[in-house]
Amino acid sequence: MSPLNDLHRRLYSHDNEDLINREISPDSYKSDEKSLDGKSEEKPLDKKAEKSEESQESEEQSAKKENPVINQLETKSSENGNADMQKMNRIKKFKMAGSVLTAIFVIIGLVIVYVKYKQSAFSQENVVVEFQGDQDVKSGELFDYKLVIHNNNRVAINEAQIQIKYPEELVPTIMGYTQVNARGSFYIDVGKIKSRESKEYQLKFKAFASRENQVYLSTDFRYKPSNFSSVFNKEENHIINILGSIVDFSLVSQQEVSSGESSKMIAVLTNNTPNDISNLILKMSYPEGYSFGSSNLEKVAGIENSFKIPLLKANEKREVEILGSFAGEVDMIKKVIGEIGILSEESKFSSISLAEEIVKVIPSRIGVYQEIVSGVDADTQTTYLGTLLKYEINFKNNSSNPLLDLVLKEDIKTDLIDHSSVRVDLGFYDQEKQQIIWKASDVPVLKVLNPGESGSVAFDFMLKDSFVPKDGETNQTIATQAKISSLNVNTTLLANKELSSGDKLIKVNTNLDVLISGEFAGSVFKNNGPIPLRVGEETTFTIKVALKNNFNKIDKPSLTIKIPSGIIWKNSFHRSSGTVAFNERSHEIKWEPNALNSQVGYKYPAEELIFQIGVLPQSNQDGRDLVLVNSVEFQGFENFVEKNIVKKLKEFKLYQIRDYGF
Repeated sequence: MSPLNDLHRRLYSHDNEDLINREISPDSYKSDEKSLDGKSEEKPLDKKAEKSEESQESEEQSAKKENPVINQLETKSSENGNADMQKMNRIKKFKMAGSVLTAIFVIIGLVIVYVKYKQSAFSQENVVVEFQGDQDVKSGELFDYKLVIHNNNRVAINEAQIQIKYPEELVPTIMGYTQVNARGSFYIDVGKIKSRESKEYQLKFKAFASRENQVYLSTDFRYKPSNFSSVFNKEENHIINILGSIVDFSLVSQQEVSSGESSKMIAVLTNNTPNDISNLILKMSYPEGYSFGSSNLEKVAGIENSFKIPLLKANEKREVEILGSFAGEVDMIKKVIGEIGILSEESKFSSISLAEEIVKVIPSRIGVYQEIVSGVDADTQTTYLGTLLKYEINFKNNSSNPLLDLVLKEDIKTDLIDHSSVRVDLGFYDQEKQQIIWKASDVPVLKVLNPGESGSVAFDFMLKDSFVPKDGETNQTIATQAKISSLNVNTTLLANKELSSGDKLIKVNTNLDVLISGEFAGSVFKNNGPIPLRVGEETTFTIKVALKNNFNKIDKPSLTIKIPSGIIWKNSFHRSSGTVAFNERSHEIKWEPNALNSQVGYKYPAEELIFQIGVLPQSNQDGRDLVLVNSVEFQGFENFVEKNIVKKLKEFKLYQIRDYGF
């Protein structure tokens, strides 16, 4: 028998008391005794059970000493057991770490799958904005478009709004769901569009283009996907081709015209539609030196050189005659432009067709020219009420034959003329016709004007000092034209053999008044203090600056009111419009009222700024001549004459106070 087997036998023999003592606990004995006879034999058992740990350890040590082989094996077994235990612990740790990593990877994978699924639920490419309708339209035509918004995503989009920008060639019809935004654009509150849902909106436009043109409708669609907190936007452009017009239009005239001679121009209109067209407007733009004579159409009130075409029947072709004359230097090229269009409710003209005609000025048999000698700003060709205007008319025979019994006329068209002031050099002024006439009995050279011979006449008149225009006639002008005729002058159109100069048009500046006044009692502010003034004691006054404007609108008006440093700004003021600011350092009041329209201060209330000041006189100051306001300066832009307007008032003193009776 091997030593190892012998050791095993000895260790696990039932006769081995040490093994029995090690393997069976005292509690086990007690339970066994009780189960056998129910009697308690505690002492014998207690003796065995109460063996001290020292005796057991000493016995084990003695046994080990007696058996060195056992000792060695146990040591080896203990070392092997510890190694195995450490190996098993490492395996358990590796398994546990692997399980944790696997769980983490699974979670990450699920998150990635969720995020990708969430992201794939929405794509900007799946939001589509489109216009459905004919891309080619005609000027003057009302056409429809269907605006369709598609949401092809798996999620809804919220807070959607689309803005549509359109060019000036297109005029939209405002629908119930469209809201006007800035000029040239409107928007639609779309709201929510569900997943896989489309929304449609009907849009109507009218095209206005004088020539063939390509324009764009631009859209800016803003929305918020339900699975994102960000706002997205999508911009698109839609091309519209404006091809031709519902009305064909052309101008026909002589290719060459004599300066001052009457000529005929024909406007040709053709209705290209199977429907009647009503309320068309023919608008003409003439070159410098052209004088309109007459037309078989009624003029449009308030729009210069425009005529009404009440009805153009289906497929109708119509010719309109326009008579006038061109004045200018020989070989000068003149361009006439005509437009067919309609008027909006705001009286804005929109063109749907345009035509041009070119004519050349050739030498005339007789030339007539007028010149303003004085009373007019040469650069702006403007003047003012109350001005004396001086004119001179020159005429010359450019033909090779004498001209006999000439009659010279000057037409003056204005409501501003002071009839009593007209002075004519050897002629007659007809007040009713507003016309000056010269004949051979007045000017002998008009009896026979030989080839190359010339002559001249002169006249002058005053403009009224004040004038109240009629409603709608805010912009005032002075138009004059000279005409000369002779029985032996051949003209192409008219039997009266009359030739004319170009119109001379002078614009009249508005009559703007800047007024300043002051008072102590009866003002909007309660004033107090000693009257007359006493040195070292404050007295308050109310100052009023008023603006009156006669007929031309003034934009961006502003006033700078400079107050002496010794005058106290009380910060109490009232203005009819605009804004008021006081600069403490410069001691200036800045008032910017609203635009000054025609008849402010005449037919309508004046613009006013009323403010309160305090006066604390010093011993070295003269009471009556005490300056309350150093100056008032007005600036603005007068649209009609296209120039800045400036007005200045000098100092305003104490003695100018209305109720300064002290």
